[in-house]
Amino acid sequence: MFCDKDFIPEKQTICYGSDQLSADLGIGKIIDTMADGDDVIRTACSAVLFSPLQTVQSIRYRQAVLKDFLAHPALVRRIYTITTDTAKQERETWFFLNSRYLSSTFSTAIDLLQQYVKSLMKIRTIADEYVKKVQSPGLTAFFSQLEQNLADDYFSEVSDCLNNLSDRDGLLVSASMGGHLQGIRYEFRQKQRKGFRRRWIFTPSYTLAERDETGARDFTRRRERAISETTNALAQSAEHLKYFFSQLRNELAFYIGCCNLAGRLRKMEGGFCIPEIYPQSSEKCTAENLYDVSLLLVKGPPVVPNDFEAAGKRLCIITGANQGGKSTFLRSVGQEQLMAQSGMFVCAKNCLLSIKSGIFTHFKREEDTALDSGKLDEELVRMDSIVEQLQPDALILFNESFASTNEREGSEISRQIAGALADRGMTVVFVTHQYEFANFFYEKKSPEQLFLRAERQENGRRNFKIIPGRPLETSYGLDIYKKVFGPD
Repeated sequence: MFCDKDFIPEKQTICYGSDQLSADLGIGKIIDTMADGDDVIRTACSAVLFSPLQTVQSIRYRQAVLKDFLAHPALVRRIYTITTDTAKQERETWFFLNSRYLSSTFSTAIDLLQQYVKSLMKIRTIADEYVKKVQSPGLTAFFSQLEQNLADDYFSEVSDCLNNLSDRDGLLVSASMGGHLQGIRYEFRQKQRKGFRRRWIFTPSYTLAERDETGARDFTRRRERAISETTNALAQSAEHLKYFFSQLRNELAFYIGCCNLAGRLRKMEGGFCIPEIYPQSSEKCTAENLYDVSLLLVKGPPVVPNDFEAAGKRLCIITGANQGGKSTFLRSVGQEQLMAQSGMFVCAKNCLLSIKSGIFTHFKREEDTALDSGKLDEELVRMDSIVEQLQPDALILFNESFASTNEREGSEISRQIAGALADRGMTVVFVTHQYEFANFFYEKKSPEQLFLRAERQENGRRNFKIIPGRPLETSYGLDIYKKVFGPD
């Protein structure tokens, strides 16, 4: 996930307004599809989508790994299955690792390490199979580390060591005599298998009586003193390997989610591509056949795609017919930016994008049922909280904002807010029915402005295409009225 640090979902810096972004852009359905019922994948994908990357290098690094996994989906699924199975096995055993008895911790640590070694051997086998098929720096480095650190000799040596430690015939312990004839310096010794039984069979020995509880407790204390250092080493090793498999599972979970989403899109004939990413200052924004992926996942095909040519544009105002696809198009723009900066593919045929310092939405809300404030008051308070978070080159998406007052006042509020944001280096995409607001900027004829319109056919039907066009004074609400109540 990163070239220089671990990916820990719980420690990701979640962007401001993630709940609003999820609701406004339909991200919840996307995450549901990616997770496919797996809570680990859900947690990882949520953390990734709502913590957008801010450098071209980090995005391209993640994109390269994703390309490899999309080309070889069996690779990521096989390794992820190993990490999942390992997690299930360790849950059944891990409880005993923290036992108050060293002997229990000792045997549990050995069992866990034997499980981990088997899983590592499986991963190493998969790595050998795919090492020449992948091209991304991330997977190439990962497979190279596995090859260097997990050689066949290493597995043979570790397996022999663990088998010796788990010997059920007992332990070999040595001790020295202290000044008061007490045992000191208890040490756990490795057995020399060759001639072991012959060497010790005639050695003086002592057998505890069947009901000698005091002797048994004393014997246990001596045994635990001898294995204490070894037990600590084994437990630490088990902890490290547990962390390794947990991290590997979390990082693969995101890519599994991407493969799940890609598989669903292919079945529904929805196209996608890996976007070309550029720095913030480049002001790139081009998408061909862009569509709302959440709409496709909910409604199914077909979904009407649209082109979006907004390179160098600071203010894009979208007007046109009611129910003409404006809000759907706006969601697709937000999804595109959020998915691209997560290192994912985007749902378009081709796409070039600049990084945005932040992604914000200001969509219309339903009336406050608690009657704590009026609708316009709520909109302005929400806008104020967004402004406090803004940095240059942020993307703000407005959907019919400030329409709860009359046309003149709403247009003036929209004009001042949109104009100020664009002047301060933000990118604003504004869906509106306010003609005065839209026409004010249209008459300025600025090269940094773009005007789009939901197309309406002559018979009043909507084809859900968003095309370049000047604002119109009407939103053709009468078309909907006639559709509901009849032409007369």
